[in-house]
Amino acid sequence: MNPKQALLDLQQLQQQYPAAFKRNILFYGFIQSKGMLDDWKEMIPWVLACLIFIPISISLAHGIQNLAPQYDAFQAKALAIIIIMLGFMLLLPYVLYQIKHSSASWYQLQQHATVKIAVLILLQALNLAYVQNAILQGILFFF
Repeated sequence: MNPKQALLDLQQLQQQYPAAFKRNILFYGFIQSKGMLDDWKEMIPWVLACLIFIPISISLAHGIQNLAPQYDAFQAKALAIIIIMLGFMLLLPYVLYQIKHSSASWYQLQQHATVKIAVLILLQALNLAYVQNAILQGILFFF
């Protein structure tokens, strides 16, 4: 399909369904995309997650240590990771709502994601309170 025809089709869709083009962001949409990186598609979210959330957790941990010096390095990192997980927990219902109304099969796979992240948050809190193991902290943050 040539670019002019694609642009015309897009304009026609925009006229038929204007609500679909008003600040609707599919937070899971790039997982369904097809292109030249199909073989690497599974790795892209993991690499992006590492590039985004590891520096955020380090920055949050540093900020927590500066604001509350009573926490040691492990406790600050654990609190930063719990904060990030709680952020995921807040965003997850909206993502699941989008999935539910656009892809029934993907929703069947992801419908219990809130329970899974809640269990991870509880395990992370138990690690912070009792176990205090850095390896367990990293594994829980990975999942």
